[in-house]
Amino acid sequence: MSAEMKQGQAGYPIEEIHCDSLDEFWDVLSPIGSLSRGYIFRGQRNASWSLLPSALRKDNLERYRGYLAKNSASDSVIAYELGLLRSFVFACDVSGLPISGDSIAFRKELDFSVLADRYHLDARAWPDIEFVPLLALAQHHAIPTRLLDWTYRSYVAAYFAAESALKSNEQGVQRLAVWALRAEQLYQLPQVEQVRLPGAVSVNMAAQQGCFVVVRSQYGQGRDTPAPSHDEYSQDSIDSLVVAAGLNEVLSKVTLPIELAGELLLRCDRFGVSAATLFPGYDGAARSALEFRLASISSGRLI
Repeated sequence: MSAEMKQGQAGYPIEEIHCDSLDEFWDVLSPIGSLSRGYIFRGQRNASWSLLPSALRKDNLERYRGYLAKNSASDSVIAYELGLLRSFVFACDVSGLPISGDSIAFRKELDFSVLADRYHLDARAWPDIEFVPLLALAQHHAIPTRLLDWTYRSYVAAYFAAESALKSNEQGVQRLAVWALRAEQLYQLPQVEQVRLPGAVSVNMAAQQGCFVVVRSQYGQGRDTPAPSHDEYSQDSIDSLVVAAGLNEVLSKVTLPIELAGELLLRCDRFGVSAATLFPGYDGAARSALEFRLASISSGRLI
């Protein structure tokens, strides 16, 4: 195992801990280890990925923003986010499903013209805290939002890194990662805010001891604002914001060779962290059975 600053960048403030064995990785993430108190965690199947909300990722911008891409940056991005959110609410109504924080007053707030006027001058105000429960519900059902999922349990983050790595067909990935963020230091990043919602918002979130980090736009609003390229939105990633601010001891990344993903998932299962415990219900049970099979095959334990 080696703990090192990122090579080639002097003064790089993000600690990278590269583990070569599962035992080393497991010990670093121990709930009684150095990355425990005051930290929240996020697992990702590709260690090279940034901490960028799904609404700002290049593939989602290209897929869902459409003709709005010709407008100014903040107008078009927030407009497409609001459009997806309103479509989600409408679909829930058609299906007779309740939404978080619903009321007659809240429905008036969802009016597109009201929202557009509110965020026209200052995109940094999006999203208001009143919309976060609805965004969280949408996020957990694959709608791109400004939220990033985190958990208070390091081994839960390890599970998500491992299971997504096993299911992915992405080529050339060498390492998976668990990010550790000192949430108490987020006050130093005005664009970023941690939010913990009531467990009733989502049974999955409660089971996963989950929370969210909201990433707000850095760009000013208005029709004269030049639209940045897709790649420039990467500046809104949490790791980029930490680097730009020069914040030390706020963000760490713990990595493991991707070929150990199966072993990692089996280790998580032995510690009571599996789809069956993190996704209560029949879907979680079925998902757990399939993942256990994949992990056993990947690790060479099943013939």
